Amino acid sequence: MDDRARENVINVQNLELRGWPTPRVPRRQVEDNAGQGRKVAIIGAGNLGQAMAAHMSFHGYAVSLGNRTSSKLDGLEGLRWRHAGHEKGDWHTTPLWRVQHTPSSPYPKEDPLGLRSVVEGCAVIVLCVPAPGHRVLAEALADVLLENQDVVLHPGNLFGALEVHNILTKRSGGRLRHVTVSELESSLLTCRAPRMGEVEIYATKSHLGFATFPATQTERVMSFFHPLYHPYLVARPNVLYTSLHDLNFVVHPIVTLMNAGPIDRGQPFLYYAEGVTQHIAQLLEGADEERCRVIDALGMVPIPLRDWIIAEYRENGAQGDTVLELINSNPAFATLLAPKKLYTRYIWEDIPSGLLPFLHLAQMLAIDTPVLRSVYEIAKFMFGQDFTENARTLRSLGLDHMKPKELVAYVEQGKDNDNNGGHGLLRSRPRGPRESNATRAANTPALEKEVVDWGCSGANGTEDEG
Repeated sequence: MDDRARENVINVQNLELRGWPTPRVPRRQVEDNAGQGRKVAIIGAGNLGQAMAAHMSFHGYAVSLGNRTSSKLDGLEGLRWRHAGHEKGDWHTTPLWRVQHTPSSPYPKEDPLGLRSVVEGCAVIVLCVPAPGHRVLAEALADVLLENQDVVLHPGNLFGALEVHNILTKRSGGRLRHVTVSELESSLLTCRAPRMGEVEIYATKSHLGFATFPATQTERVMSFFHPLYHPYLVARPNVLYTSLHDLNFVVHPIVTLMNAGPIDRGQPFLYYAEGVTQHIAQLLEGADEERCRVIDALGMVPIPLRDWIIAEYRENGAQGDTVLELINSNPAFATLLAPKKLYTRYIWEDIPSGLLPFLHLAQMLAIDTPVLRSVYEIAKFMFGQDFTENARTLRSLGLDHMKPKELVAYVEQGKDNDNNGGHGLLRSRPRGPRESNATRAANTPALEKEVVDWGCSGANGTEDEG
């Protein structure tokens, strides 16, 4: 790390001086009716979607739960949940305001996923699905969303808010150009759904980044969640910052590929507590330095992996000073098992929707990234694909024509030099005539169909939400 990059790296001692909240804010008791009936739609009934629906409903929000495959919700009226750290809490049963069920007749052509009934009357729509599902749901929502509804990606992966806003604007013919799209930089809840309708929450991250496109609307949208999730959520400068602090694309591919042997053999092990060794932690630190250099080149102050873990998990019991110590000692990770197969969302999601667009951004900024470039090249050979199909590349997102300062200005103001009206369309390569939602569903690649059918690696998935 050169001297200039080192000066911009934050350590836990100077978090507060740099304007970021320190990790010492005590947890507070939340009243059961904190949400006061605020209506929210949660789409994606996997681990995270069920956990968020149960948690928000229990604390007074009116939750409407939907899923890409509505039949998975048939018969579901409420959720059972509990805190499940070292000291397991009592089970709670909470009803849901509205649950999407399979209709007696097919959904109409203009609403093939049946999402109109899920989002109707809701101020905020939260998408708890893997990154490939963002595109599918955005196209489906374009015909049913209202101009005064806010969309939140939980989480956004890399550039998720920009992709979703672009799709909503295009497919609505510009009607939804002023709809805000927000994203969390990671999963707020570390959780697992052992079966449909039952979820365990291991930890709630502290000081998790939240940003909106455009950034001028961040505080307004975030206030919807404040009664329950303040101070767990903190405003970040813009969605570029939250995207580059979604550390999944740094951590997951490396830990997964470095443990390919035991995963291929079907040997059970604890993904973080046993899968991250001294040398793998060193590799993570080297990759994270590259991420920090890119953030610094964009004129923003990066939060290194070590300090991010301290800020998010110190209150949950993570001990130590190094990345290795913090990961191995984190109670929230203590029981999380490794995936049962190598080709999981840690690969098919985090590479095309995280690592690959990051490498494109680094190349645009002329920043060398030997560690993360090597991880990508290894994955290409191991899985026999380049992961570019449906990837969020700079070109497909319309970001390749912008200089760094223009890119930052765009995510903050919602406009660039070519579109002073605000919330404009990003330039993107031609994709041919607009497809109907039904045609899009028929043409969805097999892998993507599998992804969105799960919802979010649901109760039948192999990965916990970390």
